[in-house]
This record gives sequence, C-alpha cells and structure tokens, in this order.
Amino acid sequence: MKKSFLNFGITTLFTVLSVSSAYAGPFDFMNQDKKTETKSNAPAGDLDKMSQRGTSLIKTVSKATIHFSDAAIKILEGLGKKEDAERLKAMTAELKTKENDPEGIKKIMASDESQKAIESIGKIDINSKTKINLSNQDLLDSFVKLSSGIIVDGDAVIGSAQLVKEAMGMVESVKSDPMKYGFSALGTVNSVIGSGKFIGDTVPKQVSHVKNFSDKLIAYFKTNKISVPSADTIKKAASTMTKG
Repeated sequence: MKKSFLNFGITTLFTVLSVSSAYAGPFDFMNQDKKTETKSNAPAGDLDKMSQRGTSLIKTVSKATIHFSDAAIKILEGLGKKEDAERLKAMTAELKTKENDPEGIKKIMASDESQKAIESIGKIDINSKTKINLSNQDLLDSFVKLSSGIIVDGDAVIGSAQLVKEAMGMVESVKSDPMKYGFSALGTVNSVIGSGKFIGDTVPKQVSHVKNFSDKLIAYFKTNKISVPSADTIKKAASTMTKG
C-alpha cells in the first residue's frame, strides 16, 4: 500500500486549516502545537490496542460529523431550507444508530448521500444582509459545534496517519510469523490500515466544506457586530466532544 493517501490527507487538511482570510481570527490557534506525527502509547506489536485506537478514531470522526450536521440543520431551518435540513437529519439519525459499529459508520459516511449532505453545508449561502430566523445565541452555539468539530477531525487525521504508519510497519512481521501473532492478526492489521485510509480520504474533504461555511459565519458575525466565540471556548467544546 502506498503512503500517498496519508500525505494527501494531511496536506489537504492543513491547507484547509491554514487558509488565511480577514476573518480567520478564531482559527489562528488551530495550527499551533500541531505535529504531523504523534507517538503511540501502545507497545509495539500490541494489535488489540492498535485496533482499539482505530475504532476510537472512527467513532471520533462520526461525532464530529454529527456535530457539523446538528449545527447546519439549525441554521438551514432558520433560513427556510427544509430540504437540505432533512437530508442532514437523515444522515445524522443513521449515524447515531451506528454509534458502536465502526464499519457501519464508514459505510454511511462514505455514501454518496452523506457526501452530498456534507457538501451542502459548504454551499449554504449567507451574507451580511441574510435574514436567519435564529437567536444570536443559537448562531453562536452552531458556530462552536462547527469549529470544534474541525479541530476534532484534524486531530483524527493526524492520529490516523501515525496509526497507519505503525500498522504498515507490522505487516511483514505478521505475515512471516502467524503462529506468534495469531492467524487473525493480518486481518486486524489490514482493518486498521483500512480505517486510517478511510479517515485520510474522507475527513479532509469534509473539513473543507465545513470550514467554507464557518468562514461565512465569521464574516456574518463581524458585519452584524456579534462577538465571535473565543479560541478557548472552541477548544473546550472540542475536548468535551471527544470525551462524550
């Protein structure tokens, strides 16, 4: 398996997150203290822990997707765009039923319907004069969900890249000594690699659409004199999301 998809995923993600604009303020912190690699806490060769990390990452990006969707649904309803809101509702409801089913999560998120639903978030059209039938607090709450989800997805891409690197480094060892690792070990390693590839292929594109809309919201807040949530508020929401 080539490593190109990992490089593509990380490059795309950081291109999205580092795009400069006049309204980038709340996202300035997102590139601080980031590294393209993270050290694993799992001992070398511990396939069970490696598999658990892969499962955890899939569940994490599912949570971020649900947060994106919940935020966008509220705003779409405030704009009177019921059809787009219903599409996101359907995807969210389906994801919630697969909370403990990583393969089910991947299938839903990779589907054309879900891809179109997430893409619709980036296409939400608002400007300084747009009338949104929501309170300022509802708008701010939605913004925090969107931007904290971006952080969570970014961390997941970084974590999955490191995990896949470890898994790929074990392939030959597992193949050469099936008695040591167990006959199901190769399937476990391949599953971990598949989960990492899924995140590398899917999440950066998702973040791109959401970041596009969050930038529009920042502009809307600025021109309508609504205070943008602080970086600390967003980071705390991201931390809560991964723990919940």
